[in-house]
Amino acid sequence: AEAAIVRLRRERLSGPAIVQWNDGSTIASPYTTYYSGDAPNTINQDPRTNTSTWCTEAAGTFTLVSGVGPCPATFRDVTAVKVALGFNFAKKTDAVKSGVKITLNALAGDLVDPFSPQANLAGDIYTNRFVLTSPSFPKQRVISNTVNVRVVGFSLGDLVFNDANGDGNWDAGEGTAPAGVTINLYDNATGNLID
Repeated sequence: AEAAIVRLRRERLSGPAIVQWNDGSTIASPYTTYYSGDAPNTINQDPRTNTSTWCTEAAGTFTLVSGVGPCPATFRDVTAVKVALGFNFAKKTDAVKSGVKITLNALAGDLVDPFSPQANLAGDIYTNRFVLTSPSFPKQRVISNTVNVRVVGFSLGDLVFNDANGDGNWDAGEGTAPAGVTINLYDNATGNLID
């Protein structure tokens, strides 16, 4: 049967992998999703020769299936995902069954402490790829292109002005605030003052 491994480097999952047909419909045929907590640099992405620790997950509890290491305690601890399909892909003429989509949702870094090592910093680059093996081509692996995602940063500037026309932009004629003005920033969701 088909198998794919995605190795995570700094990304941390927010929940289980979502496995669907390319059109977004549910896969009725059997498949198993495995999770590893092994060090990312030790995970061999070839499913045929991989000896990492693999665990299944149900209702947030991880159960050891193979390997010697401990299972991840939470999705945050997952360092690799392996999906083993219980069927072979159909020929390309079958538009639905010729492709499977595996979606991994990552956390947005450390939401409590933006200065922790797990925080997403401006300029960080997340790089990943997946590897697929299949009985259809037993001596080959399909290796995806490397995908890069850059974390975009922002900051509050040092220009305070009276937005007279309410367009959110400083325009000629809209004066700056007088010296000594105090600016308070509030959380839009809670209304609490941000320190």
